[in-house]
This record gives sequence, C-alpha cells and structure tokens, in this order.
Amino acid sequence: YEMAVAHFTLATCLKLLIAQTEEPEKQDQLLSRYSEHLNRAIQFSERVGDDYQVGLSYWPLRNTTSEQGIAYSERAVECGEKTGDIFLKGGGLESLASSVAWKIIGTEDPDERKRLGEEAVQYYDKAEHLGSIISFYGLGGGAMARPVGLVDYYYWMALFEAEPEKKLEFLERAVQLGRKALKVAEESGCNIASAHFFFAIALSGRGRIEPDIDRKRNLLEEAVKYDPVSYT
Repeated sequence: YEMAVAHFTLATCLKLLIAQTEEPEKQDQLLSRYSEHLNRAIQFSERVGDDYQVGLSYWPLRNTTSEQGIAYSERAVECGEKTGDIFLKGGGLESLASSVAWKIIGTEDPDERKRLGEEAVQYYDKAEHLGSIISFYGLGGGAMARPVGLVDYYYWMALFEAEPEKKLEFLERAVQLGRKALKVAEESGCNIASAHFFFAIALSGRGRIEPDIDRKRNLLEEAVKYDPVSYT
C-alpha cells in the first residue's frame, strides 16, 4: 500500500513540474516518468486490493489517445462504484466525457459527431450531479472539466455548425451556461480561472456574430472583463 501511495504522490509532483516546464523534449521525458509512476501505483494497488487507489491512479491516465483514455476512465468509474466514493466516480465520469468529446474534433460525419456529443453530455451531467452532492468538482483540466464543461462543449459545437440559426442557438446556450458555471465555480472554489476563461470565449463568440453594434460591444466588453489577458 505504501509503495502505491509513494508512486502516486511522485506522479502528482511530476505533473506539477510538467506544467512549469517549457521545453518540449523535457516535457516528454517528464510525461514518460509520470505515466511510469502511475502504472506502478496501479500495479501495487491491485496487488493489495485497494480499489480506491487503483481508480485514483487510472484517472490521470486519461490524458492519452481517445480509446485508451476511455478505457482508463471506465476503470476509474468502476472503482468509484466498488468503493462507493462519489469523488472518484464523478472524476471518472468527467474523464469519460472529456475523452469522448475529444473524438468529436476528429469526426467529419455530422451524425456521428452528434452521437458522440450526446454521449459526452450524458457522462458530464452525471459527473456534475455527483460534484454538486459534495460541493466539489475537482481542480483538473480537460475538455469537459467541471463546472465549465458544457460551456466549452457548446462553443465548439457552434464552431462546427454551418447553419446560422443553429450556430446562434449553441452560442446563446454557451453564454447562458457560462454565467451559471461562473457562479458555481466561485461558490465551490473549483476551476474559477477556467470558468472566467470559457465564459469569456462564449461571450466573444456570441459577440462576433451579433449584428447590433451596441449589443456586440456589450458582449465583447464583458468578455474582456472576464479574461483581459486574451482579449487585450
């Protein structure tokens, strides 16, 4: 058990170091060590039958190819169900949503894109519900990070959409959900910076297609308010 925790802790420290490293070659080296220690944590945890630590170690491994990410996230959810741990299950479901959402970007078929989108949203809604029970949504990133995942999702769906009315509908939805996500993030203390960033993106996207000059200005000025670095 102690070895599993030690490897997991070291992997966590390496993740923080990766975030502060700019050289691509050095990042690749650190990522390799990061994955190695997570896999060792899984091996030791499985050896002693610690389902919680197994799931906790599979969860970060989602940041791989989509199919692998889905498989790792499913293991985290499975471990969360076995242990009855809401935090672990919610995190695994969020990871599943992110892995499925990433597949949308590489999909050209509109029907398949819609199917994947609906699947990602289903996972996300379950994850967000579990987060609301414990008033904690995690602090990690990802395509569908809580509580801002749907803001990012609808913004991307608008980018893929060619029909003006549907594009407007998606961006209106992103702005609406962005206001809600911002409130949830600030109250829970989870992913506040991401909430500001994605809300600003939604406002900017909506503002770019707004024909009314005054309304356009208001939307873009509000975007700058929430993310001045990106819009100044």
